[in-house]
Amino acid sequence: MQNSLARGLFCVAFGLALARAQTATSVPEAAPAPEPTGSVSGHVYCADTNQPARLAVVTLQSAPRKIGAGPAKQVDPDSQSVPPTVRTGLDGSFFFPKVKPGTYFLIADYAGYLSPIAKLSPEEMRS
Repeated sequence: MQNSLARGLFCVAFGLALARAQTATSVPEAAPAPEPTGSVSGHVYCADTNQPARLAVVTLQSAPRKIGAGPAKQVDPDSQSVPPTVRTGLDGSFFFPKVKPGTYFLIADYAGYLSPIAKLSPEEMRS
């Protein structure tokens, strides 16, 4: 009787240890919090006619960030990536989803109109 009682206690103790080990390892690790994002939307209109710029190409270009104290010390965080572009709708509307926080230039290109950055020199672009 003592042998079967000891064997029963051993099985219960082993079962509890196994259950504890399984619960300790089966708890999923907390996933990192998703990076906050926003969106950018608006409308593009032709300056001379006030009509919607239909099917214009809109580019969301991240602005260079200054590092250090000097004006020449600027770095573009997304210089290796292609900036996102969208086409406007028939009403001139555009929408960029999931935009990371930051400072951006919004550039609209439309057939028959000069690009807003065409007049800027490379030095002006960097500043």
